[in-house]
Formats: sequence, C-alpha cells, structure tokens
Amino acid sequence: MMASNDILAAALLSLLQFRLSPREQTVLRAIVLAPAPPTAWEVAQRTRLAYSHVKSTVRTLIAWGMLTRTAEGLCFQPEPSCWGPPTVPVLPNDVETDRSPKATLER
Repeated sequence: MMASNDILAAALLSLLQFRLSPREQTVLRAIVLAPAPPTAWEVAQRTRLAYSHVKSTVRTLIAWGMLTRTAEGLCFQPEPSCWGPPTVPVLPNDVETDRSPKATLER
C-alpha cells in the first residue's frame, strides 16, 4: 500500500501535463503545503498575491477538479482521474438564439 506522501507526490507529478500558469502553481503550492485547509484569503496572505487573483485562480482550479472547497477550507484533490477541463453546457437544438433567421441568411 502506498503512503499518503507517495500518493501526493504521484499526484503532483501528474499535474505537469496540465502546464499550469505560475499563479496557478503558486496557489496550489500554498494549499498543498498548508498545515490545515486554508481559505482563499489565507492563500492570498501567504503568497502575497491579490485576493481577487487568488479567488479567480481557485475558481479555475475547482472547475478543473484539482481543488475542492470544504467547510474547513480549500483542499487539493489528489486523484488525477478527477481532473480535467470543465464541461461546457450544450444548448439543445430547439433553443432560440438572439439572431433572427433573416440576419443569419444575410451574412
């Protein structure tokens, strides 16, 4: 059985395929190395990044499944199979668009 440090190390190596931005790397590092699940505010203080940038980055990492938000704070999701691009909702064919059929034909 693998130790939790080995699992974390393997998960962190799996992150290399995603080519995270330096800001995303900084935020993830602060969360992984925190002694307890931090809040976005605590991450901003620890990294000296603007809170708005941390919050935006955290939202992106949550959408990609790399972070989870819990009552205690932000947690790294060590299971790479949960990671991936956010799904984009597909509109049904019968949904009306902003364009009229005539405007579409005139193009």
